[in-house]
Amino acid sequence: MSEQKSKQNPLVAELDRLRSRLAALQNAIGCQLSASHSCAIDPPPATYTSGRCIGHSIVDLSYEELFNAIEEGIGIVDENEVFIFVNPACAAIFDQPYCDAVLGTTVFDYINDDYRPVIDQQTALRKSNHATRYELPIISRKGVHKHVLVSATPRFGRDGEYLGAIGALLDITARKKMEGSVRKAEERYRLLFEGAEEGIVVAQGSAVRLANPAFTKLIGYSLEELMSLPFAAVIHPDDRDMVIDRYRRRLAGQQVPTGYDFRIITRYGETRWVRIHASLIRWEGEDAILCFLADVTELKRLQEQAERAQRLEAAGRIAGQVAHDFNNLLGPLVAYPQIVREELGKDHPATVYLDTIESAAEQMAEINQQLLALGRRGHYDLEPVNINDVIRLVLDQIGPRSASLVIDTRLADDLLAIKAGASQMMRVLLNVATNAIDAMPEAGLLTISTENWCVNNAIDSQLQIEPGEYVKVTISDTGPGIPEYILDRVFEPFFTTKKADKKRGSGLGLSVVHAIVQDHKGYIDIAGTPGEGTSVHLYFPATREAVAGPDETMIVGGTESVLVIDDDALQREVVQNLLDRLGYRAEAVRSGEIAATLLGSRKFDLLLIDMTMPSGMDGVDVFRRAVQLNPEQKAIIISGFAESERVEEARRLGVGAFVKKPLTLRSLATAVRRELDCVIGKTEITATP
Repeated sequence: MSEQKSKQNPLVAELDRLRSRLAALQNAIGCQLSASHSCAIDPPPATYTSGRCIGHSIVDLSYEELFNAIEEGIGIVDENEVFIFVNPACAAIFDQPYCDAVLGTTVFDYINDDYRPVIDQQTALRKSNHATRYELPIISRKGVHKHVLVSATPRFGRDGEYLGAIGALLDITARKKMEGSVRKAEERYRLLFEGAEEGIVVAQGSAVRLANPAFTKLIGYSLEELMSLPFAAVIHPDDRDMVIDRYRRRLAGQQVPTGYDFRIITRYGETRWVRIHASLIRWEGEDAILCFLADVTELKRLQEQAERAQRLEAAGRIAGQVAHDFNNLLGPLVAYPQIVREELGKDHPATVYLDTIESAAEQMAEINQQLLALGRRGHYDLEPVNINDVIRLVLDQIGPRSASLVIDTRLADDLLAIKAGASQMMRVLLNVATNAIDAMPEAGLLTISTENWCVNNAIDSQLQIEPGEYVKVTISDTGPGIPEYILDRVFEPFFTTKKADKKRGSGLGLSVVHAIVQDHKGYIDIAGTPGEGTSVHLYFPATREAVAGPDETMIVGGTESVLVIDDDALQREVVQNLLDRLGYRAEAVRSGEIAATLLGSRKFDLLLIDMTMPSGMDGVDVFRRAVQLNPEQKAIIISGFAESERVEEARRLGVGAFVKKPLTLRSLATAVRRELDCVIGKTEITATP
């Protein structure tokens, strides 16, 4: 009877033979779903009819139930790719309302023409008795684009002729969308990972498991080299224990700061500061640490500069106040030796002691001037100066040196002038040159060069030099050089490397140089390498103004009336004694308020005013009151230091010269006579004996 059924319906017999193959296909589809993280396919709508076959009637309900129950689409095509059988799931894939709507259509009705070669290639494979498996984009009846996974087995007749294929169709559209989303997410994360400016590192165990290009560029190692090293190898030895301790505690779940700074050593031996932010993650099933590392080396350098500037400012304030008080005490020591010498006569045996006192006082005054420069509270007029002339004076003051020391000067003939206080420039160059010579006690070469230096639009990354014309002075030595850890401290006040068994420095040298250079709106750069010597580069803004000739003055007195206004009793006594000796009619008062009252009833040819008086009226206030009472009033400011804004205000009001403490007979005589004789100009008067 079964034989008769096969004759009546040949397709049923063929389906019977393919039953085992369909089971294998079902297995394959299940495996694919598992490998693809499963792809849910909605069951065909209840309105779909049972599977249909053109020209035949499936009488064996077990086969019909089998195909209708399978969630994957089942379709049979003839040799021309025409569907001759589909189950409801297959019709649903093509968005057809029922199976008969698919029968008679071809595979080509559901694909773009661009995919015809794919179908032709797969058909050719099946004709050669090969099962095929491929993905196929289709367009459903409703115009919906879908992706279908096709697993097809060829059908052959008794005579070996190709009859078509039976295939399982799996709708993988959702899976493809998911894969596309995953690919996009992976691409976004890849771009973030590879394009991040911060270093990103995954550390696990004692090794680096992953690092992005930013970190490999920073550290200098390739990813493969990093992964072959223990990560502790790139951490600075001084920071290694701290970093490893925090790493282990974080892995153990303990509370550890998420962000902190430490140093790393690059492949080339360079030390770089990094700021890490780390968190605990799971990596390939095990605990690991995800690290974000930013290079903060430049930030650290700027912070150190700011902290150094704050230290200099604090030290300067203290130094300035000390210098102010010290100046008043120095007054008699500097002024009186010359008077006593004249009283005793040059042949008196006591003059040798006066020479010693005078020499010590001059050295103390020099240190005091350094303190004032450090505090940036000194006052000096800026006049056109040829720095070559100052260098020649410095070389004369250095005097003879060992024959093993060679001094090479390369001074530009066409050098521009700078606006500076000549004595301050002398102090700067003498300090730097002396340091260079002290660095070569046995033998060496000291080179001093000058040149015109033009900075265009580019700003130096280290010095941040503003565009303009500059005079550049370079002082180089062939000494032992300066180690990096010392180079960072050379501008700190009271820092010195000179040993106690040698001529010990005050530690003010380069800090004073730094302060004076800044006061002149200049720049300083020190380059030193151990074993290769040191070079100090100084840059000062140039001027096209002409340099004035030398000013030779004689000590000349007078008989005019002078009022001294100073809050310090000792200073009042010194100034009044010097004025008396010069022939002037001098009086002294201790405050601006007393002076204002006195000026209301009397006139004085000249006022000598202390600029800074802690309580009550200062020098500007006194002079303002004086010109209200007498618009033609002449005055000179005398002070150890002065705030530049108040000095400028006094100058605008008409104050003449500014005379520095401690005073000498010559400096006071010159300033007083010049102002009384109405010599126009504001000249810096230094305390020269």
